[in-house]
Amino acid sequence: LYSIPLRGVTVVGAYSGTGKSTLVSQWGVHAASSGHKVAIMSLEMPADFTLELMAEQASVTQEPHLPYVERFAQWADGRIYLHSATDVVTPEKVYQFVEVAKTMLGCDLIIVDPLMQVGLSSEIDAEKEFITKLAAMSRDYECAIVCVHHLRKAPSGGQGEKQRPTKSDFLGSTHITGAAASVLTLWADPDKREARSNGWEVEDDHPDYVLTLHKSRFSSWHGSVGLYQHPKARVLTNSRARQYKPIDLSED
Repeated sequence: LYSIPLRGVTVVGAYSGTGKSTLVSQWGVHAASSGHKVAIMSLEMPADFTLELMAEQASVTQEPHLPYVERFAQWADGRIYLHSATDVVTPEKVYQFVEVAKTMLGCDLIIVDPLMQVGLSSEIDAEKEFITKLAAMSRDYECAIVCVHHLRKAPSGGQGEKQRPTKSDFLGSTHITGAAASVLTLWADPDKREARSNGWEVEDDHPDYVLTLHKSRFSSWHGSVGLYQHPKARVLTNSRARQYKPIDLSED
């Protein structure tokens, strides 16, 4: 139905703490296992945390033991590159990261997580200039750039986070989604999350998450798919059976 555009910026959003970084990390692991080099600028999560998350997703086990994490790190060497500092960065630092990731390391997928940690001025033109520059770089370098972005906090009145987000719920101006090649939101069912966290019985007749493609410049399909949380790892699966194949680290 959809693939991440190679020459374009993809913007992914979700309510705070509802799985957007988990989703794009899983994309990164899958891309690396499919022969693509991946660079991740994780500005909120330290590099060792990101590595452990990706090892968990590759093994599809909760808290993989240290020997596996070390083997995964060896496997990821030359496949996955991680930004080593968590801080607010300037737009110029992001441009440099993209340039080095593509021209020196040969990465096809470049992830910036999240845009809130990029020090843009409060002027609307700054957001427009930043996202337009990223879009131009993705076209010129023929790489896929994925930007994780926060959504506006759901209003306390009405349905709150029970309301599925739309393209207009992203923080900032419409320039960010307007210049993007594709725009997606991930919505986590708050009732199912609350039931699981409290150990209650969970009604499992509908998905745990809904991934919605709101905009896609290079494909005709727009719509939503249901995803399910794997019971043993921070992995999203595409059926209620919650099956996901681990990566064979011995395969070249």
